[in-house]
Amino acid sequence: MDESQHNERNEERELKASPKLAQALRSLQKESIFIPPQVDQAVLKSIQPRLAQIKKRKAGWNRTTQILAMAAAFVLAGIVTTILLNSRHSGMGNYAREDLNHDGRVDILDAFQLARELKSGKAPKMDLNADGHTDAADVEVIARRCVSLEKGGHS
Repeated sequence: MDESQHNERNEERELKASPKLAQALRSLQKESIFIPPQVDQAVLKSIQPRLAQIKKRKAGWNRTTQILAMAAAFVLAGIVTTILLNSRHSGMGNYAREDLNHDGRVDILDAFQLARELKSGKAPKMDLNADGHTDAADVEVIARRCVSLEKGGHS
C-alpha cells in the first residue's frame, strides 16, 4: 500500500466522525491547559516525602557500594599479602642463582638444564664466570661446583 492510499483511508475515517466531534478534537490540540501555581505546589508538597525516600535510598546504595568496594579491596590486599608471605616462607624466589630447576640445591641437573637451554637458544643471562657471555663455560662452572669436595674431605 502506497502512502496516498494510506492517507485516503485516514481521511475516510475522519469523515466518518461527526463534524462537531472532529472540530472539538482539533480545538483540544490547539488549546493549552492552564494549571494554577497552587496546584503545582500542592502536588510537589504531596510527593516530597516520597522524593526524600528515593534520595535516601540512592544515598544508601552509594554508601553500601562504597563499603562493599572497600571490603573487597581489603580482602584482595589480604590475599596478596598472604601469597607474598607464603612465597617468602616456602622458599619461592630464594633459590641460588645457579639452581635453575628450583629444587633447593645446585647439582648436575642444573648444569644439564643450562646446557639444554643454551642448545635451544633460550638460555637465561647467567654469566657465572664473568666473561661477558652465557655459554658452555658457565655450564662447566655449575658442574664443577657440584662435584668439588670440601676441604678436609676424603679423596
